[in-house]
Amino acid sequence: MISLSPPTICNSAKQPTLEVLMRQNLPVTGRNLELPKDANILSTTSPQSHITYVNPDFIKISGFTEEELLGQPHNIVRHPDMPPAAFEHMWSTLKSGRSWMGLVKNRCKNGDHYWVSAYVTPIAKNGSIVEYQSVRTKPEPEQVLAAEKLYAQLRSGKAARPKLAASFSVKILLLIWGSII
Repeated sequence: MISLSPPTICNSAKQPTLEVLMRQNLPVTGRNLELPKDANILSTTSPQSHITYVNPDFIKISGFTEEELLGQPHNIVRHPDMPPAAFEHMWSTLKSGRSWMGLVKNRCKNGDHYWVSAYVTPIAKNGSIVEYQSVRTKPEPEQVLAAEKLYAQLRSGKAARPKLAASFSVKILLLIWGSII
């Protein structure tokens, strides 16, 4: 005998919101979004890393609306494959008033991912950082492969942190500029 029970009413307070899922770096599909060659993803954040400006390329590529992005921490697009050491290095560099360059794997709203060559710079006024500006473009495939290898070593613990901290900038710059040198 088949029993038909009434539909269960979900308590929305217990259902994770999009913001909660994105903070947990979910969903993840494993699909790579190939960036257009001319993509220029621009954003500005507050000193606390809350998004204050996004350009149309950021909106289109990330899959978020402008309203969903503004006011959110920039890590709303962080992919869980990114090792914390990469962002520790980025933030220590930026907070010291210097610009940072690196390769970053980001996550779209639908869970797909895309790689960017990122250049982030602090903007100071009267000696205090008032915002961060970021320009991201499409990296070369060889750069992505090298970054994936380096980041996998970091995630697995095979790259020694003290040694990495000293050489991280050099490795990232070699990934970015390797085809020029």
